[in-house]
Amino acid sequence: MLIKPFLSVSESLNFYTVVSTADQLARVNEAGANTILLRNKNLFGSALYHEIERSVAYAQQNSVQLLINDYWWEALDCGAYGVHLGQKDLDSVDLIKLQGAGLRLGVSFHTQEELNKTVLVQPSYIAYNISQTSTGDTLSSQSMNKVKVYLEQVGTTPFIVTGVKDVESAIRIKSLGVNAVVFDVINDDNQLNSMIKAYQQLWQC
Repeated sequence: MLIKPFLSVSESLNFYTVVSTADQLARVNEAGANTILLRNKNLFGSALYHEIERSVAYAQQNSVQLLINDYWWEALDCGAYGVHLGQKDLDSVDLIKLQGAGLRLGVSFHTQEELNKTVLVQPSYIAYNISQTSTGDTLSSQSMNKVKVYLEQVGTTPFIVTGVKDVESAIRIKSLGVNAVVFDVINDDNQLNSMIKAYQQLWQC
């Protein structure tokens, strides 16, 4: 087990968004996003590595806090700012190597048991997936209460909520004091402008 926490993120996580390509990364960064997660489920092998490499190069040139989803070895090899891992990845990743290289680490969870495991890793931030089923759904009191309970347990570690479908829900979650609210990943470039406007509306509230 690690005996010290991972490095903290350098800047506020407020405008944290998820993209699938280097081109999308550039667009959301130009719109004001300072922390961006690259999550691409369609590329593999050399094509995936090239996309990560392109994204890291852009991020380094533009002072973006870029994290790579799941592919921690590629993130390490390309010099990414950090990685974002799910619970299954925690069982196979070399945390000591990541920490030694100075990478930031985000870890997502879904249950209390997973949160207990995550806290022990002392990551740079912790992410809870609220699993909102569809746009326009009203978040239940139970879902909101879970966010409150989990938020109290993470101490000073930044806490973000992912899987949010719309601005109205994001505003409610943000009011609880979380560090960031993350909308679902946008794979369609035509939807990207709507997502950008949603973030800008959210953080003006």
